[in-house]
Amino acid sequence: MRSIKMPTRGDLILIGISAVCIIVAAFSSVGAIDAIVGLPLTTYLPGAALVSTIAPQRRHVGAVERQIWIVGASFGLAVFGGLVLNIVGGLTRSSWLVWIGVIIIACTALKMFVPRGTIALDVDPTSTSASSRGTSDTYEVSNVGTVTTRKVPRLNWVSTRQAVLLLGAVGICLAAMVLSIHTNATTTKESFVQAWVLPRPTDDVASTSVQVGLQNRSGGQRTYLVNVTVGTSPTKVFSVLLADGASWTQVITRRPGERVESTVYGLVKPWGEIVLAKVDLATPVA
Repeated sequence: MRSIKMPTRGDLILIGISAVCIIVAAFSSVGAIDAIVGLPLTTYLPGAALVSTIAPQRRHVGAVERQIWIVGASFGLAVFGGLVLNIVGGLTRSSWLVWIGVIIIACTALKMFVPRGTIALDVDPTSTSASSRGTSDTYEVSNVGTVTTRKVPRLNWVSTRQAVLLLGAVGICLAAMVLSIHTNATTTKESFVQAWVLPRPTDDVASTSVQVGLQNRSGGQRTYLVNVTVGTSPTKVFSVLLADGASWTQVITRRPGERVESTVYGLVKPWGEIVLAKVDLATPVA
């Protein structure tokens, strides 16, 4: 049965520094202070928590290589989190700080369940000596007794932990790139609904013929309700299904100079209808 390991001193220090930076960043309104506490939250602390979880043993990764992984993972997590938050509900200071805090806590908690891979050599008390044979992979007792050995992984050019970390970093970068392209394409495109009420012909404001129109520029197919009121007459309701870029028009008759009002509603679940546009053709002023 696998036991749960207690957080190390390094884990507690990492959590403490992260908590201080997050709290200061949450309540600070000074640009210099924001930069000081935001820099480690962006470039080091999240990556340190992730790398410590995936590769807890320093002997598998060199010191310089480890720091490079930490910085790279931190940038990847920061960018990925910003893009995800921007899609699901808006990127704000508070939501980004919550994201960083959750990442650090989750990695630290996960580390408690990750085996550390240390050598266990349990020799019976009746044994008098132990010797290694061949390589440092196995040990055996030369006298009476029992021994439990655990293999030590050889130092390969790329270890399993390094490969996992590399694939994770590549995955984060690719996901961030895809989300960045998608977000840029959706956020830079204007979404709107255009409605109009025009006399026919347009230079005759007292015309008895009026065109009511609607154009969908919302980025997808939408259903609209168009309420048209002519003077004191009952309101006419039109249900209009439009693809993106499509237009709808309707010719309405009226008495000369009579007021015409058009209100466009969008169907939004589960709240119901919401007013998107309201235009009218007023009575001419003599």
